[in-house]
Amino acid sequence: MPARPWALVCVLILSVAPVTGAQQPPPPCSSVEHRQFDFWLGEWEVHGPKGLAGTNRIELAHSGCVLRERYSTPRGYAGESLNTYDSGRKVWHQTWVDNSGLVLLLEGGLRDGMMVLEGTSRDARGVVTRHRISWTPNPDGRVRQHWESTNAAGQWTTAFDGMYTKKPATIEAPPAPPGNAPGILLEDLTWPEAERVLTPDTIVVIPIGAAAKEHGPHLRLKNDLVLAEYFKRRLLDRLPVVMAPTMNYHYYPAFVEYPGSTSLRLDTARDVIVDICRSLARFGPRRFYALNTGVSTLRALQPAADVLAAEGLVFRYTDILKVGAEAEAAVRTQEGGTHADEIETSMMLYMDPSLVDMTRAAKDYHPQGTGGLTRDPKGKGTYSPTGIWGDATLATREKGRIVVEAMIEGMVGEVKALAGAPVPQPPTR
Repeated sequence: MPARPWALVCVLILSVAPVTGAQQPPPPCSSVEHRQFDFWLGEWEVHGPKGLAGTNRIELAHSGCVLRERYSTPRGYAGESLNTYDSGRKVWHQTWVDNSGLVLLLEGGLRDGMMVLEGTSRDARGVVTRHRISWTPNPDGRVRQHWESTNAAGQWTTAFDGMYTKKPATIEAPPAPPGNAPGILLEDLTWPEAERVLTPDTIVVIPIGAAAKEHGPHLRLKNDLVLAEYFKRRLLDRLPVVMAPTMNYHYYPAFVEYPGSTSLRLDTARDVIVDICRSLARFGPRRFYALNTGVSTLRALQPAADVLAAEGLVFRYTDILKVGAEAEAAVRTQEGGTHADEIETSMMLYMDPSLVDMTRAAKDYHPQGTGGLTRDPKGKGTYSPTGIWGDATLATREKGRIVVEAMIEGMVGEVKALAGAPVPQPPTR
């Protein structure tokens, strides 16, 4: 928001029709047009020509149909706005109100990558002022806001030209577990401390999340690592487990055609897990849980479980396609797909929207072939020129919230069940 007592945001109002089957229309506010202003989401410091002008928080509301803005300055000025896409008239609308009594109505849309909204205000003397405000997303993640208004001669002048910069630590991930959180980070211990907590009753959780695996043009290569770290912190706050360091490489053969993507061999991925569990089991633990964020990883995790069971160790793992399946089915509207798609993109919009570029989201869904994704239209795998398999344009933060919270409850339940699981007896020779 600028330093002057004005602001801008828009309100989306659509009729809501429940989705009950594949023949039903998609949910309201899931179109590409409804997501055009999502680059503004976040907590921001707003800097003008004279330095810090104020702070602004923009968040989704009403199932993602509304962008709500709350702006304040160090001098006590405050206001808020609601922003929405009016699909009937195909325009964005913003209503702004503040503690000076100002009401400002603006409308417009996306022009050459900028959100441009215009409107008028009338003062107590009846003088009409025109306003034109644009928001431009920069490649570095900042957003420029340029506010123009007309003077007494009807000429356009700059009222404010400022830059939005994300405030530190504004992602949706929860804060680090407090001192009384039940979970323990293994990496933060000394070896004598580790010796005290690695007992036969201890459950060791091993997060797995790729730090270098393609997720389309709109998500980062580290997408799965972000998922793993988020789930890790949430479980630490809920469960008395020992959390091992995150594994950021594993078995991901389906994505190796896309630059930056990495994969271990199947046997290597299996053996790394086995060796980690064997190493820690020397000091007492008999139960292990892989907090798994991949799909192809399952092909290595089940063989690892078989090897460890023969050694008297219980090893279980997350099946990411099953742990939140009910919630996914309730919100999914895409035709099909499971990678960088409607669901995964929604999860990231909930966890950390700053890592999602919805302007580059796309629908890329072709019939499933044999093997992984391929950039070759004549290849044997599933053709995907973008690296997406599904429809990322349907993603919303609210869908992500529903799925992520359901997954967390599922993971918590699986770990609690592991606590009571009998330890297999290794075969005698």
